[in-house]
Amino acid sequence: MTAGQSVVIPPSQDLLNSWGRHLLQVLDIRYVALGIILLWLFFLATRRIRYGSWPPLADHLMVVMGLFSIWGVLVQAIVFLITKPPAIELLSQTDLVFPSVITLIVVLVVVGPRVFQLYFPAEVHRKAESIPPQEEPRNTPGPSQEGAGPVN
Repeated sequence: MTAGQSVVIPPSQDLLNSWGRHLLQVLDIRYVALGIILLWLFFLATRRIRYGSWPPLADHLMVVMGLFSIWGVLVQAIVFLITKPPAIELLSQTDLVFPSVITLIVVLVVVGPRVFQLYFPAEVHRKAESIPPQEEPRNTPGPSQEGAGPVN
């Protein structure tokens, strides 16, 4: 191809493809990490101002890992759904590995225990018809008390 020639892309794919490729360049790990840190600080300040307490460490981890997971899913969706052919060549090695690892960790840490909790709950709720009714205690005198009157 010479300098005067251009690649012809069908108009229907041209707009989405160019947007997708531009987003992949903007969604570089450096910019995303900076954005996630700023969002984390915003959430931290909001929690402190609104509720007057610092969130526990587990909440910090969930927010940061959740934001990285959203980024990973977004990058994968752009690569495979918007760009035609898939623009894998625009991703760096870090962009290829990092979203998959973060998403895998979040799924194992968050979804795995939740699924286990749903299928093996600590307390099982039984159906009302499957539980036999229990007899209530009677207030009538027992066999040893029948006929027993005052002793003279």
